[in-house]
Amino acid sequence: MKYIIFSSIFILAGCTNNSLESYKQTTTIQKHQTNNNIIKQPIKTNTTRSIKKISIKEKKRRFVAKVLPHINRVYDEQLKLYNHILNLLQENPTSSELTTLQKKYRAKNIRSLLSAVKPHPKSIALAQAAMESAWGRSRFFKQVHNIFGIWSFKKSEPRFAAGKSRNGKIIWVRKYDSLYDSIKDYYLLLSRGSAYEEFRSIKVSSNDPHKLVGKLNKYSEKGDMYGKILSSIIKHNEFEKYDKIP
Repeated sequence: MKYIIFSSIFILAGCTNNSLESYKQTTTIQKHQTNNNIIKQPIKTNTTRSIKKISIKEKKRRFVAKVLPHINRVYDEQLKLYNHILNLLQENPTSSELTTLQKKYRAKNIRSLLSAVKPHPKSIALAQAAMESAWGRSRFFKQVHNIFGIWSFKKSEPRFAAGKSRNGKIIWVRKYDSLYDSIKDYYLLLSRGSAYEEFRSIKVSSNDPHKLVGKLNKYSEKGDMYGKILSSIIKHNEFEKYDKIP
């Protein structure tokens, strides 16, 4: 199935301006008796209820805390499958299971199957999740769990109108039941999409996220700039630390 990616507008800081504190004042009229005359004296009473400001750093932390557990789960599943394939190649290289997996991942041979199944670094998934969902602020993220802005072209699948059109046609995005399902589909997309063949080829022998993101230029209309932005997000937010966690 062919996918086209809808890239959200990227904001490096990751958040819009925090809500400003609002202040309301009410004026009461207090009457004072002075020399038998009634003097009206306005007394300002501050009824302000302070709204706690959430820092950009905290908003990012919450986003990572929400998304990372699901990325970890999908990553672990893919790594387990990758190691299973390696064992099959040693114990039973003619297994029909290998043939089935090649069809699922549209792999031409065993090498391409291994490159497809091996999970790419979590830092890349986090950076793309942050960029494509504007750190969890996009409508797609909030309403249909679509973290990566993946488009839909099948009327038969759950989908959501993007509110935009191209060439007179409505743009639709995939609708997911959970963040886990969205991430699972995203990993599958990069595992078998023809646009990411070079990306897969490199990740067989390299886990360097900065080297790999340079091969994701076809994921976004930003082209070559896309990988540079992802690399910047990874560095700025120290996402590589999550790649070192088994």
